[in-house]
Amino acid sequence: TAALNGKEKVPELSHIYPLIDKALSSCSNPKTKLTEAIYCNIREGVKKLEESPLIRPLLAQKKILVIGAYFDFDSGKVMLIPKS
Repeated sequence: TAALNGKEKVPELSHIYPLIDKALSSCSNPKTKLTEAIYCNIREGVKKLEESPLIRPLLAQKKILVIGAYFDFDSGKVMLIPKS
């Protein structure tokens, strides 16, 4: 939520903020909902994994799938996130 709210970032997490910021820039309006921002971050993570030189061949051979999911701590449910 720090990246979403523009608050001072936690130094220990500085290596992941560029990834989160990139994901947030792909959202239509990430500041409207925390959940939308989380989904955008998940989609960006899936995209990054699918572009990996190690994973791309396995995807092409249909040996693996990369699926984005979100665990809701309040409900205990896992929600699969569609790619778009």
